[in-house]
Amino acid sequence: MPDMLEAQWTFTPREYFEEAVDLTSGDCTFAVTTGEVRGCGPLRTDDCHRACKELHQRLDALFLGAQMLEHQKYELSEPSQVVRVTPDGGRHNMVLPPAGIIALVQGRLDVVIKDDATGNVIRDDRRDRISARLALSRSSAAHIDEPVANSVIRSYAAAINDPRNELVHLYEIRDALCTRFGGGPNARTALGVSEPRWKDLGRLACFEPLLQGRHRGQHPESLRPATPEELSLAREIARELVEKYLALLTKKGGTTP
Repeated sequence: MPDMLEAQWTFTPREYFEEAVDLTSGDCTFAVTTGEVRGCGPLRTDDCHRACKELHQRLDALFLGAQMLEHQKYELSEPSQVVRVTPDGGRHNMVLPPAGIIALVQGRLDVVIKDDATGNVIRDDRRDRISARLALSRSSAAHIDEPVANSVIRSYAAAINDPRNELVHLYEIRDALCTRFGGGPNARTALGVSEPRWKDLGRLACFEPLLQGRHRGQHPESLRPATPEELSLAREIARELVEKYLALLTKKGGTTP
């Protein structure tokens, strides 16, 4: 039985997952509460700092998945209170400085609709959002080591962290999948994405005269900021592409299809 490594993290926004959840990535487990995470995983190397980094990367992959649904930046501290636990119950502390972070949480309006006759819930925005976030988070963490999955997940993260070039980064997702499957038609067929949706992302990123787009030099006199509706559509399509690729990997047993 290998030694185990335990660690703690803080994150902001503190309500990023909205409720306490238990998450897994491979053989690592993480208990998420408001603004804090406790995680553990097997220690496969005597290099505890390297093992701690690997545990941190597993947790970060879970956050990257959740971020696609939130479309909101997050800050994850370095691991702190790191403990090496031996099979005989021994605990050996490693001292690492915690990272304190301050952030604001964006508000949202959730709707709950119940059947007047039965009292059954017909619609619960918060519950549906939490379920979708956890599913995407787990799927992202499960496939983060697959090169194309890693690329498209991080392109979506880049779109959030670099809003001036958001459409450039979102288009990278389409581009990566196009390359992976040998062309747009093959990619659309493999992923089950409609041609209009595929083309809409290309139109917004490449042809509309948008400040966040790919070909700003072609429209020097007529550039404008993308509207909230245009950005929402581009994000929705890009997220759909990522989700469908991750689902395809899951269907194929975690291997590249």
